[in-house]
Amino acid sequence: MKRLIRGKWRILSLKELAVLKLLLDHQGQVLSRAQILDHVWANQDDPPFDRVVTSHIKQLRKNLGLDCIVTVKKWAINWS
Repeated sequence: MKRLIRGKWRILSLKELAVLKLLLDHQGQVLSRAQILDHVWANQDDPPFDRVVTSHIKQLRKNLGLDCIVTVKKWAINWS
């Protein structure tokens, strides 16, 4: 899905948008990968491994070009 981000058109997947929305809705809170999986992939019979969250976060960081998504080592993801 195309979105205008910081003056440039970026292509974000629906899952990336869902992860971004979840982080923004819980701004300032620390969310574990399991929590992100539970919210974003809730309707799937066979949810993916937690590393898929890492992959989507990496893409969001690349597309947004911001340092707002912080990984708390061995714990969780946070939008600061």
